[in-house]
Amino acid sequence: MIYSGRIAFAISFVLAGFLSEAPASDVEKTRRVEMHETESGVQFGSWGNLPTTPSPTLIVLASTLDGTLGDAYFRQCGNELSANGYLLVSIDLPCHGKQHG
Repeated sequence: MIYSGRIAFAISFVLAGFLSEAPASDVEKTRRVEMHETESGVQFGSWGNLPTTPSPTLIVLASTLDGTLGDAYFRQCGNELSANGYLLVSIDLPCHGKQHG
């Protein structure tokens, strides 16, 4: 029983590796991380350009805003939503990015 659990655990890592190396979609090829700042000085990033009209938004949090939005692994569900008109945004988590100390 212990061995079957270990095998399943190992297989999950192998599958995660294959899934994270999936080919880039057309949306991924045309977009990149854009850096922005609010009027009060809060930095944030978006996946692609900010829209001129309101749009549904997905906030993606992992580590740094560039590392989060710039990595297809962290944008997995966001890639699909982005292709359907969603805006993806992120900020640096506390003690990450420029707050690292």
